[in-house]
Amino acid sequence: TVPARAKLSTRPDSGGRAPASWASIGLDPGPERSAAAYLFADGTPIETWMGANDEMLAHLAGWPGLQTRLAVEWLASYGKPVGESIFRTAWWIGRFRQAWRGEYLEVTRRQVKAYLCGDQTAGDPEVRDALILRFAGDGPGSEIASRAIGTAKVPGPLFGVTGHCWSALAVAVTARAQLEGNLR
Repeated sequence: TVPARAKLSTRPDSGGRAPASWASIGLDPGPERSAAAYLFADGTPIETWMGANDEMLAHLAGWPGLQTRLAVEWLASYGKPVGESIFRTAWWIGRFRQAWRGEYLEVTRRQVKAYLCGDQTAGDPEVRDALILRFAGDGPGSEIASRAIGTAKVPGPLFGVTGHCWSALAVAVTARAQLEGNLR
């Protein structure tokens, strides 16, 4: 089941599908809180959630894991000094991995940027824009963001995705491409 505090951010027509119907979970880990994005088997985003790491850990430990892959944004060294928050995040990544009973993938931020933007030096705004373009569907360019995000009355596939949930969604989409052999 989805965490009690999860907020449905997309696809009102999900029909209450069981978690096993989702193909992947993208996780953007943090030192205290982490974000997750759930994708259906067809790659359509259905839900995003941001919560305390102990709640995320309990959620992952209780997940059946069948037909679902967990993709975690993996820490990579870029030659810069790191602080306690990086070590705390690494500790939580290990805890999440230990709790997960299904298939597990590590995806670096550079892989996400290269796949979605074609440039490893792209920033978070460019990653968000690439996701919006990916899920906007067909139509005139001036309406791209409104088609992808939508409104409360007419939600798009990315309605309600905010903050670190964008990164979690990017990890899930990149992991799906990695599994399909589509990474550049």
